[in-house]
Amino acid sequence: MAFTFDYSQTINQAKELENLAADMERKTAKRLDEVCNTINAAWSGDAAKVFLEYLVSIEEGIQMKAV
Repeated sequence: MAFTFDYSQTINQAKELENLAADMERKTAKRLDEVCNTINAAWSGDAAKVFLEYLVSIEEGIQMKAV
């Protein structure tokens, strides 16, 4: 039983996955920034500050996993 391996196809698929992941990361970061700006404009106080810090930690976690 013989297997064939198309190395160039594998590399192309890996590049496509990397591009998709980078695009998702950019879109997520942009959307989180929009959410933070909206919350910052509409909500004040200690709870708002804590929640915004939480969103920043989520964004940092996403960025760390994207590397």
